[in-house]
Amino acid sequence: MQEDMLALGCLAPTHEPRATDYIPEMLGLIEKLEQKGYAYQGSDGDVDFAVRKFENYGRLSGKSIDDLQSGARVDVAAGKRDPLDFVLWKSAKPGEPQWESKWGCGRPGWHIECSAMSAKILGDTFDIHGGGPDLIFPHHENEIAQSEAASGVPFAKVWMHSGPLRVRDASGHEEKMSKSLGNGIDPLEMADTYGADALRFNLITGNSPGNDTRFYTEKCEAMRNFANKIWNASRFLLMNMEGYTPGEPVVETPADAWMFSRLAKAVKMVTEGIENYTFGDMARGVQQFFWNEVCDWYVEVTKARLKGEGRLQAQRNLI
Repeated sequence: MQEDMLALGCLAPTHEPRATDYIPEMLGLIEKLEQKGYAYQGSDGDVDFAVRKFENYGRLSGKSIDDLQSGARVDVAAGKRDPLDFVLWKSAKPGEPQWESKWGCGRPGWHIECSAMSAKILGDTFDIHGGGPDLIFPHHENEIAQSEAASGVPFAKVWMHSGPLRVRDASGHEEKMSKSLGNGIDPLEMADTYGADALRFNLITGNSPGNDTRFYTEKCEAMRNFANKIWNASRFLLMNMEGYTPGEPVVETPADAWMFSRLAKAVKMVTEGIENYTFGDMARGVQQFFWNEVCDWYVEVTKARLKGEGRLQAQRNLI
């Protein structure tokens, strides 16, 4: 996976924690929850989280305790006091990995791993938590409950859930990409054909908040052309930096003034996009700005000026 991400031009994550390296942190978190009255050991040896003791349970998913109670399974574990309670520590069973603890040998529950690792690496509160919509309940809901019950502070400031990736076939029909349908896309194959930049532009411009991400193979061709346009404009800029002195005053022509106003508008759009997490809309706006206004118009206008007496001034404005 790391090799594939590197080939796509993605930066490596700062941390790639392994759950088994954080068993002591998980045990410490469970013990803290037990001390605060949120966790108990049942008759079956498991340690469970008492959901009803956490006042804001269901806040992320919009589910109420009453709704969850009515849909609770009948075949719940024998040691639970309430069908809604979830496992923090599972008692050891033959053939399963296990670690020693004050509650006996066992292994961590699914949810406690994420809370312990994030608290250790990012702190009790961090900015953005992501994942698929299928994880909102129960996984993310349980993460919030156990983390905030232990720390007493908010767990994550922003939750960002991505929809499925939808692909379009040759006939124009769209469907969710899945292994069972056999419609998977090899990102390295796409990168070899169109370039990693084209693939990245395709993905970032193919979505908007609240909608699924859409991938069209034919769009990679357009994105490759856009990437080439950016690189060509950059090379043109670098070729004309000779003799440029930073800080010299800029004398605007009407073309310059118009372009600077468009640049200010683009910067404002990008800033708002970052603040509102509308990255797809932001990327499409940036694409339009560079394609239509910078590359197809301003650079062409400036080329003539770079060959005349106003070369230095045109150079400064361009840069």
